[in-house]
Amino acid sequence: MSVDNIWDNSDADNDGNVAANWSQNRVPINGDVMVFDSATTSANCTFSGNIVAGTDGGMRFDNTYTGTVDAVTFDITLGTSGLDGTLGGSATVLCGTGSTWTVAGNLDNQDIGTWTRETSTFILTGTLTIFTSNAKPFWNMTMQNTASITIDITTGNRLQIGGTLTVDCPLVLNDNILIESNGNMVIQDDAAITENFGKAITFNISASGKGLISFDSGGSISCPISITRSASGAVFVAGTYGGKVNIGANQFNGMLAFSAGNYVFDGGLEVEQTNTGTTTLDTSAATSITTTDFTYDINNASGTVTILNSAAGVGDGDCNWIFTGNVIDENDFGGTFTWTKGTGTDTFSGGAPQDVDFDGELLEAVVVNKSADVMILSGAFSPTSFTGTNTGTGDFDPNGQTITTGNCSWAAAFTFDGIGVDVMNGSDWQIGGNFTADGQDLAATVGWDLDVTGTAVASGAGDVDDCTAGGTEITATGWNDGGGNTNWDFGAPAAGVIMKQIQGSNVGADLFNGSLI
Repeated sequence: MSVDNIWDNSDADNDGNVAANWSQNRVPINGDVMVFDSATTSANCTFSGNIVAGTDGGMRFDNTYTGTVDAVTFDITLGTSGLDGTLGGSATVLCGTGSTWTVAGNLDNQDIGTWTRETSTFILTGTLTIFTSNAKPFWNMTMQNTASITIDITTGNRLQIGGTLTVDCPLVLNDNILIESNGNMVIQDDAAITENFGKAITFNISASGKGLISFDSGGSISCPISITRSASGAVFVAGTYGGKVNIGANQFNGMLAFSAGNYVFDGGLEVEQTNTGTTTLDTSAATSITTTDFTYDINNASGTVTILNSAAGVGDGDCNWIFTGNVIDENDFGGTFTWTKGTGTDTFSGGAPQDVDFDGELLEAVVVNKSADVMILSGAFSPTSFTGTNTGTGDFDPNGQTITTGNCSWAAAFTFDGIGVDVMNGSDWQIGGNFTADGQDLAATVGWDLDVTGTAVASGAGDVDDCTAGGTEITATGWNDGGGNTNWDFGAPAAGVIMKQIQGSNVGADLFNGSLI
């Protein structure tokens, strides 16, 4: 059971490591709660050595204590009674230069009058709640794997870190975390960061080498992350991010470069410019990026969002993108969106519906492989090459858009479908390389274009309607001519196709008049 050990400064020397200055006539030990109470004294307390008030010990402020508690350079250990600053509104706490505070109970500094973090480190070891505010920031904080922590702060406030936040335990965000401009974050193997009420971790990175600098494979983070400022050389390491990640900037030229490794954005990825600057995401060093929704959001006509996939960035430019959700154009004010293509592959896959709009930007080699549902285009589409394949039941809908590509290949399992049965209506395929198709049903009631520069071969038993093929004639032996096609060579149709054509032509007329059979 804890014991109150009240600061009384009986020796009048303000030394917290003199036994006579405490009501228990001992320097605080395990089980002692250090109490600073103006009813006894508001004299300053300056520690001249380390303090260990562990087990169920701690520190508490009572009755508007107006003095200063100064750790200087020494370490403070507090047990399960933690740090209770509820009645510390007139107190001053100097956390110390290089001092380490180890806390096993609640950490409540939000009501302390003046809180100066200096270059201290807080190590949290128990099941506890952090109560803090914007005006009471910390320098370094480590949440050890023995801890389980909840952040619970008054409305509009957040936990603020100026040095490094290391998380190696379950952490629940009932309020936000801010990693300041020169701050870092480390996620270790036992970290499991979750949130309530949409709370997020925000990074404001204004120095090279700062940011999310380490993410162990055993750790997890499911809360949203917002990067509001990213200087050249800012760090955001590879890992699996369960919440949405927003990379943004406001009226400055922000750049964030992904490092080597595999990035997974289960909650989606958004790159944003809210004013007249340029936000650049350099993905050229990443191995792969897998995301549900990908959004580019520009809120000013003079704003720019650039995705730098090429070797002009920090890497060799061979990053592969895997899209399992929508590609969303939120460039609502006429800003500039630029996708600088690299040498990797862009794959559109998964079993969810996908609505894709890249605003006609030149893309890497594209593979469409839908296991279910449909991928539909909502803007011009310009990949280096286009490969349609299928390992499931998914479909592709060009939706009347223009597709400009090099080589184009549609494997036998690749199917066209969509909102209406006439899925090819109005689409325009401009193929600057070779074209192959295999048994597709290219239904249309409105004309569509298929212009091929290289070789053009359609195999299998396909069907095509109302297609004008410019450039190379399409060799389509075995395909059915549904009518309205130009520059297609269907060869000699099979007997069944002949009968189908006979049965559907000149019904009731003297079809065979003058013929010799």
